[in-house]
Amino acid sequence: PDYGVGLQRYLFEQNTNSSAGAIQSAINAQIQKYMPFIVITGLTVGAMEEHPNQMAIRITYNIPELSINDFIILTI
Repeated sequence: PDYGVGLQRYLFEQNTNSSAGAIQSAINAQIQKYMPFIVITGLTVGAMEEHPNQMAIRITYNIPELSINDFIILTI
């Protein structure tokens, strides 16, 4: 029941540096807890220029055991 970041609780929050920081912290904590084999090499959370009411989340990661380097972009 604790798995996941809980992005739904931020859906109707103001798009502020504080909420972006909270999302970053939650992502880092959950990945460390449930996916310790993933190394986060970059994590940005911020407003989208073309849609200021939306937030973009970009996670750049590495899975050393599989020699995988990739990224994912989410919008909320």
